[in-house]
Amino acid sequence: MIYYYDNDGRITRRVQAPDKEAEFGKLDTEAGYVFSNMMTDDAHSYVLAGELVDFPPKPAPDSEWDWSTLAWATSLDKIRDRLGEEINTEAAARDLAPIHYDNALFDADATARERIKGLADRITRGDGLTSPWLGWRDYDNGMHWQDADESAVLSALRGLTRAIEDRTQALLATAWASKAQLVELDLTALQAFDAQAGWPEETGKSL
Repeated sequence: MIYYYDNDGRITRRVQAPDKEAEFGKLDTEAGYVFSNMMTDDAHSYVLAGELVDFPPKPAPDSEWDWSTLAWATSLDKIRDRLGEEINTEAAARDLAPIHYDNALFDADATARERIKGLADRITRGDGLTSPWLGWRDYDNGMHWQDADESAVLSALRGLTRAIEDRTQALLATAWASKAQLVELDLTALQAFDAQAGWPEETGKSL
């Protein structure tokens, strides 16, 4: 097996061919080649002093291989990317969590939003409340608006929708600000960063 590599020792290609053809197959962008019966690739090995060498175990998910030192190093960019994903995950979870409205806690997940919109659309098109109308159940199984007419129910549903939309925007604003802050933090601050902290209290907590 012929392994071609670049100036840093990265394996660029693995070719099954007679050894005598190695020189003819080398590209101008490649530094050289080695012969080996070992089956490996650029994710597991590199070339050092004309020999295939395995990468040492990666010490942490945020580590990145430093070709100048031939060792694993902490990557601030990888830490920032990971924390950015944690911020997105936290924002998404909070966005779907129950929300306080009209002195109660209401479901605000995808199913609840579809039902809120569905009933509001029904009333708006003139079909009135569903029959039988028993009211609207909240997150704690309490009933609301059971004695309200369709106009009052529609107003309540619109208020609930508005509260959900406002919370979504508040979450987006916080997430954007937090991710912008990551760019300014050094390693110590990044390691101490808590993606679950710093959210406005009215955005609730992820469940």
